[in-house]
Amino acid sequence: MSGSVTLNSSKEIFYSLAIGANWGENLTPLGDNILVVNLAEQNKRPISFKQFFKLGFITTIYQLSIISLYYTIKFHFLIGIIIVVSIIAFVLLLLFLKRQKFKGLDVKINHIISKIRNIIIK
Repeated sequence: MSGSVTLNSSKEIFYSLAIGANWGENLTPLGDNILVVNLAEQNKRPISFKQFFKLGFITTIYQLSIISLYYTIKFHFLIGIIIVVSIIAFVLLLLFLKRQKFKGLDVKINHIISKIRNIIIK
């Protein structure tokens, strides 16, 4: 795969492949996860494909976001720092707005968060 790229680029390709293969499997109950589904069925607590996908989707997105941020900082430090600072500023802004108790803003923020949560879970 990395025969025609430089050594630094081949490291990026290797890490991308390793992370994608390992965490991409968390999305569905296929592969190694079939053992978990089988054990759950044996203990009379079956897990449907839809239930597994709901939890797997959330955890996969969470894990891939964290590792993407880590490798962005590792391979492209300035871009990674800009992203981290932006995320921290956004979270602090939301916390500040939530504590200020502006009329209706707290309700709107909670409503938006609930909508996003319901879209992901449903």
